[in-house]
Amino acid sequence: MNQEYDLAIVCALGLERKFLKKLLFSPKRHSDFSFPFISGSCGTSRELQICLIQCGVGPANAAKNLTDALEQVQVKHILIAGLCGSLSTRFRIGDLLIPQTILSTDNAPEISCDSLFNTEQNNHSGEILLSSNQPVTTSASREKWHAQTAAVGVDMETYSLAETARQRDIKFSVIRAVSDDVQTELDSRFIHLLKDSGEPNIRKVLVSIVSSPVLLLALYAMSFRANIAMDFMMKYLEQNDLASMV
Repeated sequence: MNQEYDLAIVCALGLERKFLKKLLFSPKRHSDFSFPFISGSCGTSRELQICLIQCGVGPANAAKNLTDALEQVQVKHILIAGLCGSLSTRFRIGDLLIPQTILSTDNAPEISCDSLFNTEQNNHSGEILLSSNQPVTTSASREKWHAQTAAVGVDMETYSLAETARQRDIKFSVIRAVSDDVQTELDSRFIHLLKDSGEPNIRKVLVSIVSSPVLLLALYAMSFRANIAMDFMMKYLEQNDLASMV
């Protein structure tokens, strides 16, 4: 393929991709990738060439798919975008996190972020984001990781994606929207209802709901929070012209 893009936006989940795709003018999906890869343009004059990559769930899967994409295309800057959980009472559902530092629960060296954004205009910039290889689902575990690391948000893919970008000497930025606050207790079964691709496994979802109907309400509540968070992110990204940043 050997196409060059000004910006690659990378997310993990299908829900995140559906929102972020709205940034693209004339989006085109490419079938020569084993994961969703969509290209388009952005900016008032459509001068910014963008690809949107859905890398899938989990650090290993995300790094592999981003690496596969970067072997076929050239990218000037990577924007890691999507949802995260809060580790601090300062961050509520819908708040945006533009971290300065990325940590890993595996005690790997910290990674410093580049930034596309004017962080002086964002009250939640300059913070620490933690990446875990397992979902952080309980209030107790959130409070523990905040106390140990001073991180204010947690996800699963950012560290491995940032490490992949660094290995290829590609600048990257991160923006995450909080979909779960510190007090939210998540059902540990949720992660098993997703395919590696980041799409829901409909068969598993239906079987789980039949065996535990209360799970339907929990899934609805989680989806509702995620949609609110992504709405806030999209408003921010649409108000800040990406074409003027790259």
